[in-house]
This record gives sequence, structure tokens and C-alpha cells, in this order.
Amino acid sequence: MSLPQTNTGWKATLAQACRLNKNEGESLILAILNISPRRVPAFADTAAITEEGMVVCGFKKRDGHLIPAIAIGSVDWCRDQVRRIADREKLNDVDRLALFIEFQKWIVVDLRAAGKANLQ
Repeated sequence: MSLPQTNTGWKATLAQACRLNKNEGESLILAILNISPRRVPAFADTAAITEEGMVVCGFKKRDGHLIPAIAIGSVDWCRDQVRRIADREKLNDVDRLALFIEFQKWIVVDLRAAGKANLQ
């Protein structure tokens, strides 16, 4: 099955809308798209899902110090933030799908899955 074609204009639209990262959802979008925010604090790097269903990623504090892993919210909370911003920016179905594919790629480890090794 091939995915519908999308242009990358949706990434620029979201980057512009979220660049000042005034809330956690906007910071989440920037992290998913691997775009440096103009302001900190901000989420950084890739993410993992704990066995309890919490999304964990790096966090850059106001002083520039990087905390390697903090829980930012449940998987459901993160999904709802992505949906809310996609709705706010009026992404069409194809671009919304592309955003959620990027969201899936951002999650590099999911410990809820059977047989996954624990993070060391």
C-alpha cells in the first residue's frame, strides 16, 4: 500500500505556528519535527515510551542544561496535543497522516511491547 503524496509545506506551517513554543503541545511538535525552538525550555531529541505508557524524552532547561530523560506525559496526552495542533492549523487528511507518521518515528523505543529490553 502506498501512502498519498504530501508536500512538505505542512512542516513549514507547523514550524512557524509552533516556533515560539508557548505551550507543551507546541514544544512537542517542534521536537517531533526535529526543529530547534527559539525559546527554552523545550523538549529535545527522540522519545521513548515506558512500560507504564509515559512518553520520555530529553528536556532543555532555561539555563541551557539538558536533562537526558523526563516524562512529558502519557501517550494519550501526546497524541491529543498533536491532534489539537493539527486541528488548529487546519491540516488536511494527507498532511495529518504525515504528521502522525513523524510522531511514530520520533518514538524510538516502546517498552510496552512484549519482549523489549529495559533502558539502561
